[in-house]
Formats: sequence, structure tokens, C-alpha cells
Amino acid sequence: MMTTTAFVNHWIPKLFKESFQRTKLCPSINVKRKGFMNKRTLATFDQAITSSQLKVTWLESQWTFLGTKGKCDGVVDNKGRLVLEFTPVEDSLCYKVHYGRLELPCSWQTSSKSHICIDNWKPEVVYRVQIFTMKRDVTSEQLIFQGKLLLKHSTTTVAPKVSLQDASMLEIRVGKILSCKKHPNADTLLVEEIDIGEDNPRTIVSGLVKHYEPEQLVSRKVLVLCNLKAKKMRGIESKGMLLCGSTKDKSKVEPLSPPEHTQVGELVYFDGVEMKPTESGKQATQSFERIVDFLKTDSKGVALLEVCM
Repeated sequence: MMTTTAFVNHWIPKLFKESFQRTKLCPSINVKRKGFMNKRTLATFDQAITSSQLKVTWLESQWTFLGTKGKCDGVVDNKGRLVLEFTPVEDSLCYKVHYGRLELPCSWQTSSKSHICIDNWKPEVVYRVQIFTMKRDVTSEQLIFQGKLLLKHSTTTVAPKVSLQDASMLEIRVGKILSCKKHPNADTLLVEEIDIGEDNPRTIVSGLVKHYEPEQLVSRKVLVLCNLKAKKMRGIESKGMLLCGSTKDKSKVEPLSPPEHTQVGELVYFDGVEMKPTESGKQATQSFERIVDFLKTDSKGVALLEVCM
């Protein structure tokens, strides 16, 4: 097994060489070799997991570029996954994260978002992490963060909290499904045209094929998250999200139904939250991603925002 010293002597020069070769190919990348960073990269991040807690500690790293831009925060979510959230780069097409034990070659994951969830993370093991971005005007990867981290057990318990500010930015409106058909290019997707009180109906793509026939959804009142960033799904642009509830094992999925007296286009509020929806785009999408784990249903099937005081 390769020791840490052997890794530093063998792998790090190779990483530097490859990184600078990429830099020469990409004029817009401004990463200069100015030496090594001997500071502590990042502090500790805590998230409760049942009665115990995993603590993500960024270690003192001798191989982090001074010129590397960006910051990476690490937490362990309630499913035991390591969640890496990093500073988004404008005009990025996607991100690639390399990670793995110090003495072994890295695995990698890609994501179109500025965070990645990693399963099977083991405590008390030192890992290395590198994050690259692919920008629209660049044909090669750009390194934006690298460092080493260690997960440690802690006896303290910190309850995760939802941001009410994130919740207030969401634009959720009552809608009515005017038409529904199967996606022409995807067997698992449906395409709905939904009236939300605008001049023209919204096109929404949802993954409800396993649970509903298209005709079962027509004329149904639903809740639509309207200000997500529009996204093409197999060639059709989806301009929002159909909000649904499900069982834990996802065997049953059902669109949320507003009360009968509500009007199409009516804005939906969370109790105790002053809604100030932001414009459609990345900010609203990131706000939704941060609070989605707090959206629950009670024993009667009523949807709510779970707030931990």
C-alpha cells in the first residue's frame, strides 16, 4: 500500500503537470504556480445523523494551488451521503468531482449543479477531492478546488435547520392540467400543458409514467413550482415542476392537490413565511434544492414545510 509520503512524491507532481497542461490549452484559465498553501483549507461542518454525528474536516493541504478559485463546503446529510457544495462558476456546462482515498486512484462523478452527493463514505479515512468545471468557451476542464478531508465521529447533535428565506423565494401556484401525453423521446416521462393563470399554459415534463396514464391527469388541479430554471428534458423544455408526494419507497407517487376553493394561478404560502418569489432561474432552483428535504406530508396527507426550532 502506498504511504502518504509516497503519494505526495509520486502523484502530486503528476497532478501539477496535468493541471498546467490543461491551463496552457485554455487561455481563459488563470491558474499560476505560486507555491503551496500551508493554511487550513476549511473549517468543520456538522450535520446530525440520528443520535450521532459525522464531522467533515478539511485537512491542512500541501497541494492546494494558491491560484485555485472557489470554496467547497462538506456536510453529511440524513441519508449518510457526503454532500459537497462548491462555489458555482458562471457559464459552466457541468462539474466533475474526482474523489478517493489518498493511496488509491480517484473515482469521479459529474453534475450540472454546484453540489454532488457521494455514497459509501467511510469515517476515519483521509480522502482527496478535486473539482473541475467545464465552461461554455473552454474545451477543457478547469480546476476550481482541491483539498483533503477526513470524517470523524462526534458525540454532539445538531439538528438541521431549514432556511425560511429559501422557502420565501419559491413561486408555487395552483394549476390545472389541460392536456397530458407521453414524451416522444422518453419512455419514463410525461409532458403536461398546465394553466397557471398566465396568457399561455406552461409545458411541464414529469416522471409519472409508472403511476398514471396520461388521461388520468387531465383536468386535475395541481401545484406547480413555477420559478425553477427552465431545463430541456430529452428535447422538450420543462418550465417548472409538478409537485408530488410519495411513500418512502417511492412505490406510490401522487401530485399534490390544492383545496377545492382555490383558483388557478393563486400563489401558495407556507405557514409563517412571507412569500417573496424571486425571478425564474438558478437562485430559485438552488433555494428549492436546499429545502426539498424539509417538504413533508403529515399523517393526514397534508403537505407542509417542516421547521426545526
